[in-house]
Amino acid sequence: MIVEIARIQVGQRKRKLDEAKVRSLAESFESIGQLQPITVEQCEYGNYRMIAGLHRLEAAKLLGWESIEAQEFEGDAVAAELAEIDENLMRNDLTVLEQGEHLARRQELVGFKQGDNRFTIGRRATVAPLKTTLEIAKDAGISERSAHNRISVARNIVPEVKDAIRDTEIANSTTQLLELARLAPEKQVEVAKGIAEGASSIAEFIKSIDGQKREARRTERIDKINAAVE
Repeated sequence: MIVEIARIQVGQRKRKLDEAKVRSLAESFESIGQLQPITVEQCEYGNYRMIAGLHRLEAAKLLGWESIEAQEFEGDAVAAELAEIDENLMRNDLTVLEQGEHLARRQELVGFKQGDNRFTIGRRATVAPLKTTLEIAKDAGISERSAHNRISVARNIVPEVKDAIRDTEIANSTTQLLELARLAPEKQVEVAKGIAEGASSIAEFIKSIDGQKREARRTERIDKINAAVE
């Protein structure tokens, strides 16, 4: 179906908009047209809510299109969020941290949906077996072990620290994310501050902190000994 772009509402998305990808899609649209429809959900007053395909929508806007090819998704809020997560995971442009957040959230939603796998696309009732999070991870090229590691990272790093490292190289380093996830929350915050101040790696900053603390304890012991001698 064709939907007026002005009627499509875009809420808070699970991943940032990639401007370079939008420009690339716009060039593709100009060259060969829109090959894949976006997915929307009908809401009140004849409007639609974006479910999947934000970059395609933004590419159409960039070209000045007034309408876009879309397919309608009819399901509850949980099914809609699962659809968005699964599309994002298939795009292969998420960081390790973002993959972990998507997989962890998906695992929660699958728990909500157990025993209720009905949804509709294009007004045709469909009963689809709900894939497990590990099955979706495999489809996205993520091994079972990597999926478990990513979920662990997403669940064990505190939110403010995830936000602080989101745009750093650490967000795409499984090794460093796991190191961070093993730390107590207060130490995670301390490390995040160090990264913001220019530390090149988590291991390096932790080593620096531990060295400073050892030196402080050593100085304190010497001061006590000197005070006792005097």
